Amino acid sequence: MTKLYKPDNSFITINLAASAAAMLSLALIGLIMFVLIKGLSYFIVYPTVNVQITDKHGNALEYYAQLYDDKEVQEEHVLLVYHPNTQKNQQLFVHDDNIIYRPIIHPIWTLHLNDGSKIFASHLTLQSSSEPNKIERYSRAAYSDLRDEIYQLQTQLRTLTKTLIPLNIELATFTESGSMKDKIRYEKTHMQIMSLMAQKQQLETQLNGIQIHYQQADGTPLSIPLYQVDYLIDSNGLSWLERMSVSALKIWNFMSDDPKQSNASGGVFPALFGTLLLVFLMTILVMPFGVLTALYLNEFAPYNYFTIILRTIITNLAGIPAIVYGVFGLGLFVFVIGTTLDQWLYSDTLPSPTFGAPGLLWAALTMALLTLPVVIVSTEEGLRQVPEGLKKGAMALGATKFEMIIKIVLPIASPSIVTGGILAIARAAGEVTPLLLVGAVMSAPVLPVDNEFPFIHLERQFMHLGVLVFDGVFHSQTTIDESSMMFATCLLLILIVIVLNSMASWLRYRLKKQYDWQ
Repeated sequence: MTKLYKPDNSFITINLAASAAAMLSLALIGLIMFVLIKGLSYFIVYPTVNVQITDKHGNALEYYAQLYDDKEVQEEHVLLVYHPNTQKNQQLFVHDDNIIYRPIIHPIWTLHLNDGSKIFASHLTLQSSSEPNKIERYSRAAYSDLRDEIYQLQTQLRTLTKTLIPLNIELATFTESGSMKDKIRYEKTHMQIMSLMAQKQQLETQLNGIQIHYQQADGTPLSIPLYQVDYLIDSNGLSWLERMSVSALKIWNFMSDDPKQSNASGGVFPALFGTLLLVFLMTILVMPFGVLTALYLNEFAPYNYFTIILRTIITNLAGIPAIVYGVFGLGLFVFVIGTTLDQWLYSDTLPSPTFGAPGLLWAALTMALLTLPVVIVSTEEGLRQVPEGLKKGAMALGATKFEMIIKIVLPIASPSIVTGGILAIARAAGEVTPLLLVGAVMSAPVLPVDNEFPFIHLERQFMHLGVLVFDGVFHSQTTIDESSMMFATCLLLILIVIVLNSMASWLRYRLKKQYDWQ
């Protein structure tokens, strides 16, 4: 019997390719959705509960806690509590038989501290340093007034600190020359410093005197200085609109605040800033060299064994592991070039290195080397697509070689050039291993950009979102909050890559539409 249909090899190949593409797309979508759900959980406002927990010794302990799951469904409950003795949060996994949920009579407040911890408390009262004997119940008006007073005191403290810095430097530079003039200046500066220190101590006493008092679940009264509280909420008494507002506030704090508790809480602003600055510097360094190299190979270099070998080397460089580039950058840029620059320009600060240590400049150069082969290959592919007829026609009409390249070749090849930039940006934003060797750190005390000349300090170390995630994987997963912060950082990194790639893709589309020669 003759078969009515017999699939050929092309049909099987097409179906296999389509199946593989579908599976990869589903896997990618699943990965992004997993990171999205886990990351957004960092900004959710969870309810607080009053519970009695029986420990393994049979002791009944009272807690105010943050509840991560549905108490009516789960057999094992996940709670976050605060221990005032250790001043840290602890996550508890409690079986349904060992927990009793008590009715909530008073509001349970969540105090978000400056160090990233959370205190769960009730019966809030406020105390001012100007009237230490007056303790009033919490109200928004009283809380707002005390926050204004704290702001004024902190402003005065910052002003005093700025005034003390040059005076301490001046005092440290005095030498015992024995002259009466130096002794008089020394005594005068010393007295001025002591006076300012007394004012500073008085301001700190006033700042510590502004207290917020609260009670734990077992009725124990405690208090902390109010300046240690970032903000506080009654998570059980919020409307859906207020919950959205608190979540928006948490997103803003995440984007604008510094990491806290060893990168386990807080925000990611230094890492976000460092990532964008690194990508910007890397793009400035790699794109001109990549495009010029591709132009030389395609338009000027003769086709011989040398160019064949050079193209082969460039193609193979794209497949070298990133750690090799990191070791190369550490050896060449830091230990050779950086040490030489220190000997020439900063000999007075040696043995303390300036450029002879990992920093932003060496990280940008290393990432430029890592992404250079990608830019060259992509640009050269675009240059090969420029028809010879257009180039010869331009030359026949009197254009010089330079004019033909600028006005014909580069505009037509610009979509491929932008594609190379897209791939370079995506890789630079996500690489971690080489950056750990040439400048990225887990915690940087200052940003590489400030208002002091030369404004961009290329010798400084910096933070990177990828390095922050790397650190979080190993050190910041003791609680759900810490784990979700790591996923939130991953989500932010993915969004940055998507936004940068979308902008570059839009530019590529516009260029291709504008310079389409067909």
